[in-house]
Amino acid sequence: MNAHNLIPAFLTLKTRAPLTAGSNWTLWIKYTGFVWGVPSKGVYTNTNYFEFNNKKAWIFSTYFESGPSARSLVPCFDEPDYKARWQMTLEHPADMIALGNMPDQGFTIQADGWARTSFLPTPPMSSYLLAIASGHFASLEGVSETGVLVRLWSWTGMEIYAGTALKVVSSQVDFMSTYFKFPYPLPKL
Repeated sequence: MNAHNLIPAFLTLKTRAPLTAGSNWTLWIKYTGFVWGVPSKGVYTNTNYFEFNNKKAWIFSTYFESGPSARSLVPCFDEPDYKARWQMTLEHPADMIALGNMPDQGFTIQADGWARTSFLPTPPMSSYLLAIASGHFASLEGVSETGVLVRLWSWTGMEIYAGTALKVVSSQVDFMSTYFKFPYPLPKL
């Protein structure tokens, strides 16, 4: 499989004996993913959008809805009909914040200046919805009237402009839950 060519990016596994339909099988794969050095194929990086206190800010985030790139980061069935539970651990520079689909379970700072942040498992979801981000972020947070934790993340120094957006998003979470008679299913937004 060509590491930088995601089309078709298929891996065919041959077994010694046929697999029995209806049985449970576990496949363990040791895999190292990659990301491109340019903002494309579901990866967004920015190193010069905003400077705060004369320090360059940096962010990295995924956006897999724009293309079939989740499989560049992790082995997966990159089709919307297939669902999986994801449990992620992100290694990142210790001076940066790590974000994922679910709340973090905590982080550890390692001796080499890096940190490791672990996240709670996701509910079953399509691979294109998998999201991670790391960067020099600051946040505002609130809790909607229905109890959903709502956080807005921005460049450090820009969070002072996010108050109105936080109020609007919090009220919309409540409105949508009431309108559709279906509570927001995740612990955070």
